[in-house]
Amino acid sequence: MEVLTMFGKNRNKTVGLCVMVVTSCFILATLWAVLAAPETALAKKPGGGGGGGGKKQEIPVSVTFRDSGTDGVQSDGGGAYTRKPGDKVKAFIGMGGQLRLQTWGSRTRTLLLNFPSLPVECSLASGSVHGNLITLGEDTDDDGVLTPEELEGDKGHRLDLLAMDTGSDNSKKAGLRISFPNDGTWYVRFGGGEEGLVTVTATDTDDDGKPDEWTIEAGDGDSDKAAVLPHGEEPCALVKMPFLITVKILP
Repeated sequence: MEVLTMFGKNRNKTVGLCVMVVTSCFILATLWAVLAAPETALAKKPGGGGGGGGKKQEIPVSVTFRDSGTDGVQSDGGGAYTRKPGDKVKAFIGMGGQLRLQTWGSRTRTLLLNFPSLPVECSLASGSVHGNLITLGEDTDDDGVLTPEELEGDKGHRLDLLAMDTGSDNSKKAGLRISFPNDGTWYVRFGGGEEGLVTVTATDTDDDGKPDEWTIEAGDGDSDKAAVLPHGEEPCALVKMPFLITVKILP
C-alpha cells in the first residue's frame, strides 16, 4: 500500500509539472503576440494609430515620370514605380505628407539622371543611379527661398501632400531632393534661392474632398535649376534638370 501511495504522489507531481510547463508556454506565446501586434498594426494603418515615437505612415502610391528626351530626371523605362518589398523598391506618402520614392538596393529599378555639362569638381556623369527622391518643405512665405528646416524636410516643416487644397489654391512651391547612389553621398536638390522650386499640384479625382493625385514639375522659368552637391557641402554646380512626375494613391 505504501509503495502504491508513493507512486500516486510521484505521478501527481509529474502531471503537475507538465501542466506548469504547458501553462508557461501558453503565457509566453500570448505575451509575444501582444508585443508583436502593435508593430504590425502600426505598419499597416495609415497615420500609425496610437502614440509614441514609433508612429509612422506609409500610404502606397505609384510614381510615373514624363520621360521627355530632354528631362534631367527620368525613369529607367520600366513604367510606374510602386512598392516591391522583395526588390527593395518603395513608393509611398509618409509622415507629414512627404512623398518618398526609394530604389536603393533594388535589383531591377533605378532612376536616370541626365546631367548637362558639369565641372570637373563634381566628378559625376549622366547615367542610372539607385536613388531616394523625397519632397521637402513648402515656400510658405512665397519669397522663393526655403528655411533651413524646410530645406532639410524636417518634421513639421514638410509640404503635406494629403492636406493640400484641390480647389483654386491647389498648387504649391516646394523643395525636392534626390539622394544617390546607395549611400546618399550626392544630392540633386531643388530648394529655392539660386536653385529652383518645384510646383506641386493636387487633384481630387474621385470627388471625395481629399487629394489623391499630384503632379510635381520642375520646368517653369528657372524652376528647373537644381543644385548638384556632395552631402553636407556646398553645391559644385547649378544645372537645369527639368522633369515631371505624376503621383497617384493606390487603391
